[in-house]
Amino acid sequence: MAADIWIESFDYFRAGNRFAGSSGPFSFKIFPQKDEDVLRVVTWCGPFCCEKTEEAQKESAEFDYSQQGLADAVAWIDEKRAAVPDAAD
Repeated sequence: MAADIWIESFDYFRAGNRFAGSSGPFSFKIFPQKDEDVLRVVTWCGPFCCEKTEEAQKESAEFDYSQQGLADAVAWIDEKRAAVPDAAD
């Protein structure tokens, strides 16, 4: 079973900061979008950063711009990571 991925608190995103993380070949990035009141999350697999990965290889979702929305985003990230067989322990 893969170890938990650490993610910043909601206050970090409230300040407008982006956050990226990875586990083996699985990567994710969280983009706070205050003007749209959402947290946008992008996941992908491979050796490249988000900006260098082809759009067709990415999956994204949007969550409420709130503490609960961040908790939902983390659950979604964990679900996507669990589907990657080589995610690091």
